[in-house]
Amino acid sequence: MKNILRIQAMVIALSVLVWPAFAQQPVLRGGLSNCSVSVADLQAGATTTYTVSFTPDETLDPSALVSDQMAIATTAGGPDFSGAVVDSVTGGTISLATQGTTNATSVAITINTGEATSADTVTFVLSNVINPGAAGAGSGYEIRGVDFEGFPNPNPAPTVSICPVSGSIYTPSNDPVVVNPIADQVLNQSDGAVDLVDDLDTVFADADGVLTFSVSGNTDATVATASIDANDTLTITPQGSGTTTFTIEASSGGASITNSFDVRVIGQLGNVTITPQDLDTGATTSYIISFTPSNIFEGGYSMGINSGVSGPDYTNATLQSISGGTLTAEINGSPTNQGIGLNITGGTASSSDTITIQLDNVVNPGAAGQGPDYTITVLDFLPVLVVVDTATVAGNVYESVGAPTVLQQIPIQNLDEANGPGVVVADLNTIFTDGDGDPLTFTVEAGNDANTATASINGDELTVTPTGPGTTTITVKASDLPAGGEGEVTTSFDVNVVGLMDNASWTPITVDTDNITIYTFTFDPSSTLETGQRIIINNAAAGGPDYTNAALNFIQGGSLTAVIDSQDVDTIVAEITGGTAGVGDTVTLEFGNIVNPAVGGLGPDYELRLFRLFPPSGDVERITLSGTVFNDVGMPTVTTPIEDQELNEIDGAEEIIADLNTVFTDGNGQTLVFTVESGNDAMVATASISNNALTVTPVGSGTTTITVQASDLAAGGTGTVTDSFEVRVIGELDNVNIIPASQGISADTVYQLAFTPAGDIAMGDVIRVSTTAGGPDFSAASLENFSGGTLAAALMAQSPTTIDIEIMSGLATSANTISFEFNPVTNPTLEGIGPGYLVEIIDAAVVQDFATAPGTDFIDTDIIFRDGFDVAATRNQLAKAFVADVPYFGEAATQRPFYDNDSQHYLFAGAYLSRDLNDGEMRSQAEVRHWLRSVLVAVSPQGDWDSDGLLNAEDTRPFGLK
Repeated sequence: MKNILRIQAMVIALSVLVWPAFAQQPVLRGGLSNCSVSVADLQAGATTTYTVSFTPDETLDPSALVSDQMAIATTAGGPDFSGAVVDSVTGGTISLATQGTTNATSVAITINTGEATSADTVTFVLSNVINPGAAGAGSGYEIRGVDFEGFPNPNPAPTVSICPVSGSIYTPSNDPVVVNPIADQVLNQSDGAVDLVDDLDTVFADADGVLTFSVSGNTDATVATASIDANDTLTITPQGSGTTTFTIEASSGGASITNSFDVRVIGQLGNVTITPQDLDTGATTSYIISFTPSNIFEGGYSMGINSGVSGPDYTNATLQSISGGTLTAEINGSPTNQGIGLNITGGTASSSDTITIQLDNVVNPGAAGQGPDYTITVLDFLPVLVVVDTATVAGNVYESVGAPTVLQQIPIQNLDEANGPGVVVADLNTIFTDGDGDPLTFTVEAGNDANTATASINGDELTVTPTGPGTTTITVKASDLPAGGEGEVTTSFDVNVVGLMDNASWTPITVDTDNITIYTFTFDPSSTLETGQRIIINNAAAGGPDYTNAALNFIQGGSLTAVIDSQDVDTIVAEITGGTAGVGDTVTLEFGNIVNPAVGGLGPDYELRLFRLFPPSGDVERITLSGTVFNDVGMPTVTTPIEDQELNEIDGAEEIIADLNTVFTDGNGQTLVFTVESGNDAMVATASISNNALTVTPVGSGTTTITVQASDLAAGGTGTVTDSFEVRVIGELDNVNIIPASQGISADTVYQLAFTPAGDIAMGDVIRVSTTAGGPDFSAASLENFSGGTLAAALMAQSPTTIDIEIMSGLATSANTISFEFNPVTNPTLEGIGPGYLVEIIDAAVVQDFATAPGTDFIDTDIIFRDGFDVAATRNQLAKAFVADVPYFGEAATQRPFYDNDSQHYLFAGAYLSRDLNDGEMRSQAEVRHWLRSVLVAVSPQGDWDSDGLLNAEDTRPFGLK
């Protein structure tokens, strides 16, 4: 019985393997002779017929237990026998033979009726054999004869005779063949489109033609779609969970071949939210989980929700409800403190349904702040275990009463190094909050890559400064501990930086128009260049060099190698095919056969980029360079552009360019005619040309653009060219008056100011009034009685020589008068004319309009009146005398100057002499002095002039009058 079982086992083994797993090792020997293998069609990849012949070394015949066999075998690189069919077996008296085990590398045949001896030639014919895809010598063959004579007794091991045969020589195929079949794929919907095969010519081959490719089959477009672009790249785009079979067809000259493969997609759950009904730490609450499936969601699925040990505790959770489609569910097994599983027990839902699950009795974590992310996984166990859908959801932010918490996350920042620092969050109190209102202190935690970006906090404002290409994570902490609070919390965000190419240039050897020339691109990378990246050179607009036929002459820097990947009129894309270059290297690429534009002048800017295809794809570093100024041979060109100008209206007309031939030149030396084109704002500035000299006349405050044209048409030339420049005019304020109420030295008095603006004055502007040492002191002054248009103003800053007024709201134009007072202002201590005044209108730290005013003539009143005043005396009489323009002091002797014997000075019996003298009319200092002199002479006729400025018995010159 044991022997019968062994025989049966060996028969089974022989039906499975061409070379059986015998109970004892078979006896191997040479012995077969006259062995040959002929092939009906030797084209690579062809499906054809193989004829195998040999002479056995001993009789092959059937047996009551185990029949003898013959076989052919090869290895990888030989024909594919997996679909082979035994068409015939001849030799000796063999009349019936059956095909045994067949696989890719071998075919076995069992003799059922008849026999072949060592005097016979045995031949068997196999059809539907596929030649290898590659031309040339294939793998060798082994022809085998298996003799079970006497098996299993007395010798339990069969005899195997082997005859090696050289491999066939295959010729190139004239029809398309599959040389590298596409393997089955597993893709994630979350990854998006995937370039599965960069070039389908690596999958298929054709010896005598160009292949065209198409997607000829897709069993389920809800799972994935496929496309083939102009570069024969096969792209698969996952759509939802499931499995589909794609068939790709390659055609050439009317012949075609296909390759099919399966794509299984792990879907991405959509619109996923996980919302606890109570966010307090430690609370027992309900969680609402909501999502849309990527495809059909049905009974038999299982789903797990996991958040780790620091997330919610699901140990005692219960399933309150599930809705969406017709689904039913139950909890799978025992929930833990890290996660919970659900079995979908019935029903279905589609990708258009929203599935909502409510879990009760979930316990929130004990720590406040951002909880861990949730992971949701949907599984299908039949027929085999596969992942159907996945999703990752940001953890919830839990609140502890009194402690700081995160209100909202700071989003990912995509920054450009060329743009410099930027404010990411204007007020961090919008990101964090405190449970009991304690003030928060914000800090940036250490740990980010400072070579990519740095962060700083000024007050409550968060600023990020990109420093180089790459990605880094920045963490911000909020704490109420400095205010005696309860704790602190952090939030983190990623910063992706596109670096700035250093020392970049894109330079042609010649700038003549229509010239085929060489361009050189040089830059110092701020990151590592490596295989697969692309260097992109692009004209920012039409009218630049033509790159259609450009050739890469060489690349230098590090160990880089490169080829041109693609090109068109405005763009060259060079692919780095090997090597690296990094910080400290200088990379240079030289391109030939580039055609300069046909039109001269300034070409468009150049955009230079280092681009990465592999994730995370996008620009690594970039820079924008100014376009080239091309020389149109024979046409006028701009050789030295006119610089922008800043002029003062008060200075009047100014010659900007003495000879415009220094700005423009003509390609063939023809005489140029210069004109000013219309279009500038004549209320700001005008321009004129005389004898080739360009003069600009400032008219009023503002900015305008002036364009000058040079033409050689009048001299029989070929064209014109223009150059534009910007003119900013600082305007002149009109009707400026600065009047102190008193001109007496050292007096604390009121200064009244008024002027008419040259342009608009609006919120944020500053009015600055200043003088220099020796003038009045503004340091204690306040602003009073401000008016003009609808303006409202406030004192901003002040010093002894300068006072600033900030416009808080409103508007004033050149039709309004601005007036205001400073009080108190302290006059200088020295008599005479003080330094002049400067009044400026400042916008964003730039002077827009200004004017100067003469200094005040300050008077030492003690020199005139000394200190011998009789307060009750003759101020009114002096006023009347001035008004009548006659000397008059009344009748009383006490109202005339009298001589003091002690001081030997005449003393006035009067009070302080006002400039308006009580009649409301303001007089100049000269008028007052003239009047006072006439009064003194009239009342002291006996006096004469002397140098000491005092009126006494011997010297009666009016004192204090020069």
